[in-house]
Amino acid sequence: MRKYLLILCTLCLVGAPSSAAAGSFNAQGQFVGTVSPVITALLAQFPAGGPGLRAGIALALEANPSLAADAVFAAQSGNASQKEAIGSGLADAANFFAKTGSTSGLQAKDQIQAALTYADAGTQAGVNASNAQAAQPFRRKRPRRSPRPGLARAAGSRARTRQRQR
Repeated sequence: MRKYLLILCTLCLVGAPSSAAAGSFNAQGQFVGTVSPVITALLAQFPAGGPGLRAGIALALEANPSLAADAVFAAQSGNASQKEAIGSGLADAANFFAKTGSTSGLQAKDQIQAALTYADAGTQAGVNASNAQAAQPFRRKRPRRSPRPGLARAAGSRARTRQRQR
């Protein structure tokens, strides 16, 4: 239930219109503008970082990729867990746009990657961890099966037969 409430709150934050335009980095690497209230609300909601912040950042960027610079700038003043979660959320959103294959999706991915050039080491660590995790193939665990069907049943019946013979 908590997970559904978290997703609902995040969608409300993402769906709410932003009164301030997203900030950006200038050529000297200085952040210009104010951080979006969506990003600051996510940081306030998840002070310990974690998967909730990661998902919130990814959803916010998927709805509005121009918030990438805001997320990178906000991460610079966050704690280590928040930096890692923001970096992972940025990577998740970039991977989402890369998989769309559309022109607008690739432009959004490029916008996120451009913002990541100004990210600090903690945020980059989150990006690298997310990309390493995404690169691993998914392997489904198969249930163990006996080499010959019915083998366990046959062994049990043999034991009962031996007991009867005694």
